[in-house]
This record gives sequence, structure tokens and C-alpha cells, in this order.
Amino acid sequence: MNWGSFRQKYIQFATSRWQRVGLVLMYVFMIVIPVYHEIIAEIPPANELRKTNGELFLGPYVRGGNMTGLRTPQGKIFFTCGDTLIDKNLCLRQKDRLKLEGKEVSITWFSQNAYLGYHRNRLVELSCEGKKFISREYTERRMRTGKRLVWPLAVFVLIGFIGIDVYYTKYFNRRKKHES
Repeated sequence: MNWGSFRQKYIQFATSRWQRVGLVLMYVFMIVIPVYHEIIAEIPPANELRKTNGELFLGPYVRGGNMTGLRTPQGKIFFTCGDTLIDKNLCLRQKDRLKLEGKEVSITWFSQNAYLGYHRNRLVELSCEGKKFISREYTERRMRTGKRLVWPLAVFVLIGFIGIDVYYTKYFNRRKKHES
């Protein structure tokens, strides 16, 4: 492979409109769509929520850490308490996790759109032996906070995307001038 011609082609691409189209598409797919799903997320009425009983466990999570899971006769179900962008999958405090892991719990949840065609099981309430460890009010408060914080995050990332575009455009234009 001729690295010189590859570099030239990359410079042509990076200083072209395609770079901007690529950055806009990345921003739309990585930020705008998840922000949209975060903003429209609502906990359904109580009669539309699902309730599942099973043994609480912590399962591995792709981004590291653990996810709240439930072992049922039908199989394992994983839940999130996190927002679409600001993902926090551990729903319980450390002391509650240690106390509840392996015990029979009841989880109330719903299927939340998180991306194009992708759904997550959003935990609403968690109780064990009649005591609520996560309440609907707590989940609603977290969702309101997520909706409030998602806009500044989206703007911050947009500024980052614009900064990257400006930096590389100037960098490659400078390199072009020096090579000419």
C-alpha cells in the first residue's frame, strides 16, 4: 500500500464537503437521536408497566461495571436506571446491592426506546419483602434530571465537533500550502 497516496486521498477527503457531511451524520446518529429519545421518554401509566419477580443479580456490562439483572424461570432480564446518554446502569447503592443480591425481588419496569429500533428495560420500582428500594418517584426525578442535563451535554459535544472540524480544516489547509 502506498501511504503517500493514501495520505493525499485522506487530506482531500478531510478538506472536502464529505468531512462535514460525515461529522454532521456522526453528530446526528451519536447525539441527536439519543437526545430525542431521552426527551420523549416517559414512564407509562401504572396499568401499562410490567412487573417481574425473580432473583436479583449483577451481570457484566459492555462499558465495564455491572448491570442489574433478574433471574426468572423464563431466563435472565437486564435493567437499566440510566439515561440514554448519561448511562448509569447500577440502580442500587452499594450497601443495598450487597443486601439484596441473590434475594427474591419484585421489579416494575417498561421497555424504553433508546435508539433506532433499540429498546432497554427501564427499571421503575424495585422492592424486596415489602420494602421499596427504588420508587417510581425516584425514577421520575432521575428522568427529569436526565432531560435537563441532556441539552448542555448535546451543545458541549456540538462545540467539540465544530472544533474538530475547524482544527483539521486549518491543519490540512496549512499542510497543503507548505507542500505546494
